[in-house]
Amino acid sequence: DAGEADGSPFIVMELVEGPSLHEQRPDDLHEIFTIASQVCAALDHAHAHGIVHRDLKPENVLLSRDQLAETGSTVKLVDFGLARSLASRLTADGTITGTVFYLAPELALGQEFDGRADLYALGVMLYELTTGRLPFTADDPLAVISQHLHAPVVPPHAKNDQIPPALDALVLRLLSKDPQDRPASATEVLRALKAP
Repeated sequence: DAGEADGSPFIVMELVEGPSLHEQRPDDLHEIFTIASQVCAALDHAHAHGIVHRDLKPENVLLSRDQLAETGSTVKLVDFGLARSLASRLTADGTITGTVFYLAPELALGQEFDGRADLYALGVMLYELTTGRLPFTADDPLAVISQHLHAPVVPPHAKNDQIPPALDALVLRLLSKDPQDRPASATEVLRALKAP
């Protein structure tokens, strides 16, 4: 729900008692696949309704505590504060939205975007979860953005030889500079994650 009380706006959300993906990293590839599959389902739902998250990162993926012990993690995608409807008008005020480590090139350039911007951020997350490192880092946010725009990605397999070739290829495809070279949808990513 959302509304206003005594002149102050408010939102009401589900209480999720559990850590973020940033606070509790997966222990193995199976758990990474499970979490990524649920994130894909959430993104697919948002994208089907014309919403692009624009700030996908481990801090915005919560692991529901009531499910952690029994069936693995139930993932909740949160913080749609930067989300934008594809039907809304974009402003050209020159601001960069999102966290630079997960920022798709088209968002950094202020270009038109769609759900594939979220898929790029998912690729960064998968890279980080499987290698323990971000694909692009620097002390200066502009240097990180420049790497997103121009630097080639070191394949995740080069940093963790336990990563299966199919996952390595998927992450590299998700991190394509051109959105046209990425998977077309979260459903396509989900299918790739479930493939043997």
